[in-house]
Amino acid sequence: MSTASSESDYIPDYRTSNARFQQKLLAAQQSATDRQIEDDFDLLDAFELPDSEQQLEEERVALMSQVESIEGEVDTLRQELDRRRARRLREATISKMTPEERAKAVEEEEQIEDEDVDNLDVLFDYLLYVGGAPLPSNAADMSGSNMITPHAELRDKARNNPEVQRQSEFTLIKFTQTDNRLVSDNNRAGEIRECELSGTCFDQSFHLAFEVSGPNYTVSSLTFDLSIVMQLETASILQQIKDECDLLAFFRLLVHYARLDDQRKNIFNDLKNWAAKNELYVEAMAEDRLRFQKDAHTGPSIVLSWTTIVQDTDKEDVGVNICERVLPDIQMQLDSCMYPSAIFALLTA
Repeated sequence: MSTASSESDYIPDYRTSNARFQQKLLAAQQSATDRQIEDDFDLLDAFELPDSEQQLEEERVALMSQVESIEGEVDTLRQELDRRRARRLREATISKMTPEERAKAVEEEEQIEDEDVDNLDVLFDYLLYVGGAPLPSNAADMSGSNMITPHAELRDKARNNPEVQRQSEFTLIKFTQTDNRLVSDNNRAGEIRECELSGTCFDQSFHLAFEVSGPNYTVSSLTFDLSIVMQLETASILQQIKDECDLLAFFRLLVHYARLDDQRKNIFNDLKNWAAKNELYVEAMAEDRLRFQKDAHTGPSIVLSWTTIVQDTDKEDVGVNICERVLPDIQMQLDSCMYPSAIFALLTA
């Protein structure tokens, strides 16, 4: 009885093995889909969605910034790839050249490399640019800057350049401070560059300010601050330089006058040493005047004065003949009560 009952409960499966396999495969796929849906629901429950449109906008801006940054890196890599491809093509072309053509190509390559080296003008332009570039409000934020080196380090690097040092040793002009600003030009379209330079030449300090405008780099609004003595002795030339805004003439005059002043100081020091060795009393009445006496309180005296004069000229170009116009004026004056014998005794001492 039990055997008959078990046989009646059995339902034979007449499907093929392939059909049964397909059914099990569909069941497994359905189970995997259900688990994926459950995991997605759990992820949505765990992830906090923004509460407002402003948060969504901030996230969008952040993502766009990341996309732009990645695109910039991609462009840089593409440029590097193009450069390497061009270099390989050039090298492949050189390998097929004759020895004469190859030598000419190498010479042209060396000439291009020499032209790429920064010259003195580029260094000074970059120095002015760095001096006028504003510092970032947040020192840790360099996103808005195209350079990482601090401003002070860049200035020192430019000033310590061997070419700049050779020029300073030759002209004896040393720049101690530079400033450069770009301002809008209200009268004409575009911008003008306000430049300021401070430094020394021998012992003469100077401060120079001027403006550069236009594509031709026209200099205007030239002003300068010099020592009172230099302004008094070279007033006529300085006024002409200021009217013509002639920077080259200004530095020529500065170097020439500073050299004359340095020579005067050296000669005065030598005269003081000579007077001390010959038991003569010498008094520095001013920077450009010395008094010599046999005795500090009595006896005749000779006053040596050394000033600088400017000779008039009919030439219009002020920068060409500055050294011929600015000359030392050396004079010796004797006391009115001095007798010839006393003068002879002083001069032959």
